[in-house]
Amino acid sequence: MTTARVILLILSVATVSTVLANNYKNPPTRTDTYDHAIRITAGAEVLDIIDGDTIRVSAHMWPGHQWTGLIRFAGLDAPELRRSKCQAEKDQGIMARDTLVSLIPPRVLLVNIRNGSFANRYVAEVMDGRRDIADILMENGVGRSYYKNSKRNPWCNESAESIKKRHDRMTPIHHTDTPASKKSKEHLNKLHDSI
Repeated sequence: MTTARVILLILSVATVSTVLANNYKNPPTRTDTYDHAIRITAGAEVLDIIDGDTIRVSAHMWPGHQWTGLIRFAGLDAPELRRSKCQAEKDQGIMARDTLVSLIPPRVLLVNIRNGSFANRYVAEVMDGRRDIADILMENGVGRSYYKNSKRNPWCNESAESIKKRHDRMTPIHHTDTPASKKSKEHLNKLHDSI
Protein backbone atom coordinates (compact mmCIF):
# COMPACT_ATOMS: atom_id res chain seq x y z
CA MET A 1 0.00 0.00 0.00
CA THR A 2 1.37 3.38 -0.95
CA THR A 3 1.80 6.22 1.51
CA ALA A 4 -0.95 8.25 -0.19
CA ARG A 5 -3.45 5.41 0.24
CA VAL A 6 -2.52 4.96 3.89
CA ILE A 7 -3.03 8.69 4.54
CA LEU A 8 -6.38 8.60 2.68
CA LEU A 9 -7.51 5.58 4.72
CA ILE A 10 -6.53 7.28 8.00
CA LEU A 11 -8.37 10.48 7.01
CA SER A 12 -11.48 8.49 6.03
CA VAL A 13 -11.53 6.59 9.33
CA ALA A 14 -10.99 9.84 11.26
CA THR A 15 -13.84 11.57 9.39
CA VAL A 16 -16.29 8.69 9.98
CA SER A 17 -15.27 8.51 13.65
CA THR A 18 -15.82 12.25 14.08
CA VAL A 19 -19.27 12.13 12.47
CA LEU A 20 -20.33 9.13 14.58
CA ALA A 21 -19.03 10.74 17.78
CA ASN A 22 -20.85 13.99 16.96
CA ASN A 23 -24.13 12.13 16.22
CA TYR A 24 -23.78 10.23 19.50
CA LYS A 25 -23.36 13.45 21.49
CA ASN A 26 -25.89 15.47 19.43
CA PRO A 27 -28.33 13.10 17.73
CA PRO A 28 -29.87 14.57 14.56
CA THR A 29 -33.45 15.74 14.88
CA ARG A 30 -36.05 13.94 12.81
CA THR A 31 -37.77 15.88 10.06
CA ASP A 32 -40.35 13.24 9.12
CA THR A 33 -42.73 13.87 12.01
CA TYR A 34 -46.32 15.08 11.62
CA ASP A 35 -45.36 18.74 11.97
CA HIS A 36 -42.27 18.63 9.75
CA ALA A 37 -43.36 16.25 7.01
CA ILE A 38 -41.90 16.09 3.56
CA ARG A 39 -44.53 17.86 1.49
CA ILE A 40 -45.94 15.51 -1.12
CA THR A 41 -48.68 16.31 -3.65
CA ALA A 42 -50.54 13.64 -5.62
CA GLY A 43 -53.58 13.24 -7.82
CA ALA A 44 -56.06 10.66 -6.52
CA GLU A 45 -59.29 8.91 -7.37
CA VAL A 46 -61.91 8.90 -4.61
CA LEU A 47 -62.96 5.30 -3.93
CA ASP A 48 -65.15 5.71 -0.84
CA ILE A 49 -66.41 8.27 1.67
CA ILE A 50 -65.80 6.90 5.17
CA ASP A 51 -67.26 9.83 7.13
CA GLY A 52 -67.26 13.63 7.09
CA ASP A 53 -63.48 13.96 7.35
CA THR A 54 -62.04 10.72 5.94
CA ILE A 55 -62.00 9.26 2.43
CA ARG A 56 -60.45 6.20 0.81
CA VAL A 57 -58.41 7.04 -2.28
CA SER A 58 -56.21 5.52 -4.90
CA ALA A 59 -53.33 7.99 -5.16
CA HIS A 60 -50.81 8.23 -7.99
CA MET A 61 -47.70 9.04 -5.97
CA TRP A 62 -45.02 8.93 -8.67
CA PRO A 63 -44.51 7.10 -11.97
CA GLY A 64 -45.39 3.44 -11.65
CA HIS A 65 -46.50 3.70 -8.03
CA GLN A 66 -50.10 3.76 -6.90
CA TRP A 67 -51.18 3.73 -3.26
CA THR A 68 -54.63 2.96 -1.85
CA GLY A 69 -55.59 3.99 1.66
CA LEU A 70 -57.33 6.41 3.99
CA ILE A 71 -56.84 10.18 3.90
CA ARG A 72 -58.06 12.43 6.70
CA PHE A 73 -58.81 16.05 5.80
CA ALA A 74 -56.18 18.34 7.32
CA GLY A 75 -57.52 21.04 9.62
CA LEU A 76 -61.03 19.55 9.85
CA ASP A 77 -62.97 17.86 12.64
CA ALA A 78 -66.27 16.26 11.66
CA PRO A 79 -68.74 14.41 13.90
CA GLU A 80 -68.09 10.70 14.34
CA LEU A 81 -70.30 8.09 12.73
CA ARG A 82 -68.91 4.87 14.19
CA ARG A 83 -67.76 6.10 17.60
CA SER A 84 -70.37 8.79 18.20
CA LYS A 85 -70.99 9.69 21.84
CA CYS A 86 -74.69 10.54 21.40
CA GLN A 87 -77.48 10.50 18.84
CA ALA A 88 -76.99 14.20 18.04
CA GLU A 89 -73.36 13.53 17.05
CA LYS A 90 -74.41 10.55 14.92
CA ASP A 91 -77.08 12.67 13.17
CA GLN A 92 -74.50 15.38 12.47
CA GLY A 93 -72.03 12.72 11.29
CA ILE A 94 -74.57 11.47 8.74
CA MET A 95 -75.18 15.06 7.61
CA ALA A 96 -71.41 15.67 7.26
CA ARG A 97 -70.91 12.46 5.27
CA ASP A 98 -73.87 13.20 2.99
CA THR A 99 -72.64 16.75 2.39
CA LEU A 100 -69.20 15.42 1.48
CA VAL A 101 -70.75 12.86 -0.88
CA SER A 102 -72.67 15.67 -2.63
CA LEU A 103 -69.65 17.87 -3.25
CA ILE A 104 -66.53 15.74 -3.69
CA PRO A 105 -65.50 15.12 -7.30
CA PRO A 106 -64.35 11.68 -8.50
CA ARG A 107 -60.74 12.91 -8.65
CA VAL A 108 -59.01 15.16 -6.13
CA LEU A 109 -55.62 16.65 -5.52
CA LEU A 110 -53.92 15.69 -2.23
CA VAL A 111 -51.58 18.42 -1.01
CA ASN A 112 -49.00 18.14 1.79
CA ILE A 113 -49.56 14.43 2.45
CA ARG A 114 -48.14 13.41 5.82
CA ASN A 115 -48.44 10.69 8.44
CA GLY A 116 -51.54 10.76 10.60
CA SER A 117 -51.57 9.76 14.24
CA PHE A 118 -54.61 7.48 14.27
CA ALA A 119 -56.19 4.53 12.43
CA ASN A 120 -53.48 4.10 9.75
CA ARG A 121 -54.60 7.26 8.01
CA TYR A 122 -52.55 9.87 6.24
CA VAL A 123 -53.44 13.55 6.52
CA ALA A 124 -53.65 15.94 3.56
CA GLU A 125 -55.39 19.02 2.24
CA VAL A 126 -57.95 17.60 -0.20
CA MET A 127 -58.55 19.96 -3.12
CA ASP A 128 -61.24 19.79 -5.79
CA GLY A 129 -58.90 21.68 -8.11
CA ARG A 130 -60.07 25.09 -6.91
CA ARG A 131 -60.62 24.96 -3.15
CA ASP A 132 -59.84 22.95 -0.06
CA ILE A 133 -62.91 20.76 0.48
CA ALA A 134 -62.49 21.07 4.28
CA ASP A 135 -63.20 24.80 3.97
CA ILE A 136 -66.43 24.09 2.08
CA LEU A 137 -67.55 21.60 4.74
CA MET A 138 -66.88 24.15 7.49
CA GLU A 139 -68.78 26.84 5.58
CA ASN A 140 -71.75 24.47 5.43
CA GLY A 141 -71.62 23.93 9.20
CA VAL A 142 -70.84 20.21 9.08
CA GLY A 143 -67.25 20.49 10.28
CA ARG A 144 -65.04 22.56 12.53
CA SER A 145 -61.50 23.78 12.32
CA TYR A 146 -59.07 21.40 14.05
CA TYR A 147 -55.31 21.19 14.31
CA LYS A 148 -53.04 18.73 16.10
CA ASN A 149 -53.16 19.06 19.89
CA SER A 150 -56.04 21.56 19.81
CA LYS A 151 -59.06 20.89 22.03
CA ARG A 152 -62.07 19.35 20.32
CA ASN A 153 -65.48 20.65 21.29
CA PRO A 154 -68.14 17.97 21.79
CA TRP A 155 -70.80 17.48 19.14
CA CYS A 156 -73.47 16.42 21.64
CA ASN A 157 -74.39 19.95 22.75
CA GLU A 158 -76.76 20.49 19.84
CA SER A 159 -80.35 19.28 19.84
CA ALA A 160 -81.83 17.21 17.04
CA GLU A 161 -84.18 20.09 16.16
CA SER A 162 -81.37 22.60 15.70
CA ILE A 163 -79.44 20.07 13.61
CA LYS A 164 -82.47 19.63 11.37
CA LYS A 165 -82.97 23.41 11.08
CA ARG A 166 -79.30 23.90 10.19
CA HIS A 167 -79.52 21.08 7.65
CA ASP A 168 -82.64 22.59 6.06
CA ARG A 169 -80.89 26.00 5.74
CA MET A 170 -77.91 24.48 3.94
CA THR A 171 -77.78 24.82 0.21
CA PRO A 172 -76.39 21.56 -1.08
CA ILE A 173 -73.25 21.91 -3.14
CA HIS A 174 -73.20 19.53 -6.04
CA HIS A 175 -70.04 19.12 -8.02
CA THR A 176 -71.07 20.20 -11.51
CA ASP A 177 -69.16 20.61 -14.73
CA THR A 178 -68.77 24.35 -14.63
CA PRO A 179 -66.01 25.82 -16.83
CA ALA A 180 -63.82 26.20 -13.72
CA SER A 181 -64.35 22.59 -12.62
CA LYS A 182 -63.75 21.35 -16.20
CA LYS A 183 -60.44 23.21 -16.14
CA SER A 184 -59.67 21.64 -12.73
CA LYS A 185 -60.49 18.18 -14.08
CA GLU A 186 -58.25 18.80 -17.09
CA HIS A 187 -55.44 19.85 -14.75
CA LEU A 188 -55.93 16.74 -12.59
CA ASN A 189 -56.12 14.51 -15.67
CA LYS A 190 -52.87 16.00 -17.00
CA LEU A 191 -51.27 15.50 -13.58
CA HIS A 192 -52.46 11.89 -13.49
CA ASP A 193 -51.30 11.19 -17.05
CA SER A 194 -47.89 12.71 -16.41
CA ILE A 195 -47.28 10.58 -13.34
